[in-house]
Amino acid sequence: MSSPPPTSPVHASSSPPPQSSPVPTPNPAQTITTPATPTSTPPTTSQRHVSPIAHPIPTPTAAAPSRRAQKAAALEAKIAHLESELASVQAQHEKLEKELPEEKDPDKIVKAHIKRLHVYNETKDVAMGLIGLVAVNRGVGVGEVLEEFGVDGKD
Repeated sequence: MSSPPPTSPVHASSSPPPQSSPVPTPNPAQTITTPATPTSTPPTTSQRHVSPIAHPIPTPTAAAPSRRAQKAAALEAKIAHLESELASVQAQHEKLEKELPEEKDPDKIVKAHIKRLHVYNETKDVAMGLIGLVAVNRGVGVGEVLEEFGVDGKD
């Protein structure tokens, strides 16, 4: 027996394809809205999920406000102490600024310092010469005369 030739599904029906009809759009003036109503009742206590781990909510005790008050008082005392310390440091800063030389140019400051070192060295040389004369006059060493005057050999 021979079977009929296979037909494709597209050509299987001889009816024309269905025509699509436009979907009617509702008129907003004709639509009616109804309020939503709950479809189920809320679960009762026995139906709610209860965690096996208890998480108690801490309740404020009478001691908590006093601890907060103590902390606040301690912080206020610390702030007052720091403010007084700041005022003291600022006063010291102002005093030291007044003691600074008026000259701000580093080259001039260095030159003035070198000049003072020269004066110091010349004065020390004269003083050591006089101490040497005293030592020769007494017939003792310079170290003994320095010790007598309370001057260290390194000065």
